[in-house]
Amino acid sequence: MSCRDVRALFSEYLDGELAPAHARFLSRHVESCPDCRLHLDQLRDTLELVAGLPRESSPEPIAVRVRERLELESRRPALRELLRPARPLLRPRFAPVAVAAFCLMALPILMVPIRPTVPAPAESLLSGSESRPLALAPGVLAPRLTASAELDDALAGAPADRTWFVETVVTRDGRVSAVRVLGGDSAYAAPLAYALRQERFEPGRFQGRPVAVSLYRLISRTEVRAPQT
Repeated sequence: MSCRDVRALFSEYLDGELAPAHARFLSRHVESCPDCRLHLDQLRDTLELVAGLPRESSPEPIAVRVRERLELESRRPALRELLRPARPLLRPRFAPVAVAAFCLMALPILMVPIRPTVPAPAESLLSGSESRPLALAPGVLAPRLTASAELDDALAGAPADRTWFVETVVTRDGRVSAVRVLGGDSAYAAPLAYALRQERFEPGRFQGRPVAVSLYRLISRTEVRAPQT
């Protein structure tokens, strides 16, 4: 899962609505990803501030008048009968009752729990950021690998002649922020993804500035044997 997919689950995670397995995965991701940890802390702080806001309540006199009005209207009198000059006593009460009815109808809307959304930093909206990595294209200088884990160790035990098609996102500081195994033997997807996350790159560049780049790679494990004589 990418950081964007993980952040989409933050609200359910804080509400305790995630399945235990998903919650554990999200916790591990947040521990290893400073950006997602910052987003989660901001959302948690916002929810705490909203929870501390005072709740609106309807004064009892208004509630009583609204109930009386509803009881009167349940008898289905014609509106013109309520406003006729022959019944002047009802006219002065019409305006406050209408205001009370409006308040009563608006009250459930005001009391609906608000799920705030934490606006993403402006930097994350830029093309070439970790949330919007660039694809390799003319003008985009590809990242260069500077350090890698041993893929052979990660794929030890995998049958020969197996291939995996993966997508990796190389950040502006040369780290691998996301790995998605798009095709290949799923039994070895987890150790493969872990090994690829340990790689380090000289970051890609666009117009002279470091940018996050999405790389599609085909990884093959081919067994090479010496020719028989």
